[in-house]
Amino acid sequence: MKHRCMLVIMLSLFWACDAARADLRLSLTRSRAVVSAGAIDTKTATENLMLQIGPSYFWLDLKDYRRVYDFEKERVYTLHFDSKTYLDDSLQAVVMFREAEIRNRLGVPIFSKIENPTAGKGRQFELAHLFGMTLEGMEDPPPVEEVRGKQHRFTYEGALVAEFRLGADAIPDDLRGSFAKFIAYECGVHPFIRRQLCSCGRLFQDLKTVARMGDAMRVTKLHITSVANVEATAVLVPADFRFGPEPGGSDPVLDIICSVRDGTAKRPDITSADLRARTEKAIQEKHFAQAMVYFFQNMLQFGVEDKELLKKISDAAGKDEEFLLINLGLRRNNKAQARRALFALGAIDRSTLENDYILDVYKADALSTAGRVKESKWLLINVLRQNPYLAGAYKDLGGILFSEYDMPGAWRCWELCLKLCPGYSLLRKFEYYQERRRKRFPDFF
Repeated sequence: MKHRCMLVIMLSLFWACDAARADLRLSLTRSRAVVSAGAIDTKTATENLMLQIGPSYFWLDLKDYRRVYDFEKERVYTLHFDSKTYLDDSLQAVVMFREAEIRNRLGVPIFSKIENPTAGKGRQFELAHLFGMTLEGMEDPPPVEEVRGKQHRFTYEGALVAEFRLGADAIPDDLRGSFAKFIAYECGVHPFIRRQLCSCGRLFQDLKTVARMGDAMRVTKLHITSVANVEATAVLVPADFRFGPEPGGSDPVLDIICSVRDGTAKRPDITSADLRARTEKAIQEKHFAQAMVYFFQNMLQFGVEDKELLKKISDAAGKDEEFLLINLGLRRNNKAQARRALFALGAIDRSTLENDYILDVYKADALSTAGRVKESKWLLINVLRQNPYLAGAYKDLGGILFSEYDMPGAWRCWELCLKLCPGYSLLRKFEYYQERRRKRFPDFF
């Protein structure tokens, strides 16, 4: 009986401690200055920040909005309290942008290896320091660390790149992961410096980073003014907030995605079975261009790739002129083929076609291959305005946004594509690169 009472007391204490678990809330000041070569006057912008760190998240209050990082869901939310709206983006998109930007500045294609790590080593360090990550193949010596009591100073080739002074407050064990991610996402320091800071187990009092951006230097200073234990944030995104752009924002792609997510977009009253039946009927009526349009819609909207049905159309069509024009419009592997594809698609009589906008998905692809990317983008936007549930169009539009370095926009398109059509062929590659990124950049996930 005595042992049972002791067990009850111990469990009660454990539950009480768990229920009383607190987040850390920090008040900070942040100043930023960009110092240009030869500049006499340098303007410094200073702002007050509120940071709250939980075991699987942190959020940061800035002047007009709150940025919330949720590591369980791998999302970053931007909350606008005045309008009660929010945007959510994948952390994968944030990391992908940094990776792409480093490759762009090194002149290395996005999916290529960095073959010569010794070339431009100083440049590689600058980029690793600016974006807080190194890529596979980047080999550069870490900065030199000098420790004097609570002060840690880091130099690279004799120049100061960062320094921090430790404060008195320890970081609870269950919050250390989120604190490290705050440094990774919000502080812009070289991975080596980040690891050294986080290994101390205490909050910094002051953190200064110096990052080169071309001929200029960005100097950022963070100072913690207060630390408090506060109640954990129960809900990261309030229930009465709706998904939508920031006040005054204008983004036609985001507007379409919002309409699908909130259910206001008109859904075509048609099923995959309906489209197959219409395809069969069009074959019987020898309207082969219409048969191809229905076939393409079934593929783009529902992910149905019926090779037997496609062969049936081809066998029945033979040398039908418009069927041959559509086939020519699908050949767009290089600029010369793309120009011929555009000519062929433009020669089709679309006046007799139902849902003829489906052909514009392939026209947009040909435009993109021909180097007319802006026209391609707006053509796809127009297609989605007519049918916001066309999964394949989101896949292609995401590719264009990716090429424009709009990673959040690209990711939103790809995620919606897979939500609308989970069986779409994009899924396997999408999941592969997500997992690859988690393994390559564990500090961000």
